[in-house]
Amino acid sequence: MFQLLELREIGKMSRREVLEYLALMEAPASHPLSEAIVKGALNEGVSIPKHIELKDHTLLPGEGITAVVNGKTVHVGNKKLFQRIGLYDKLPTEHAALVDEWANAGGT
Repeated sequence: MFQLLELREIGKMSRREVLEYLALMEAPASHPLSEAIVKGALNEGVSIPKHIELKDHTLLPGEGITAVVNGKTVHVGNKKLFQRIGLYDKLPTEHAALVDEWANAGGT
């Protein structure tokens, strides 16, 4: 059984906003990690938002999910995904180290 054990926000979005986006992106997926993320959001009092538009939801096997959310492309996934799309190398050193730590511990 998977659980949302830790979530760290990077950037300007609040924890609530991040959880809303995660719940919205993960709800249509059938992966056990997706279910754990949605449940984690619900446990923090955050439901799947109805006011945010989700389009082109695409599962990326072994990597994560991509979709267009309110007109912007959003990616949710693991290190492999962010390396492939060229965003991992743009992370500040301390955030990249945290991603590596999570990946080495089996997290995503």
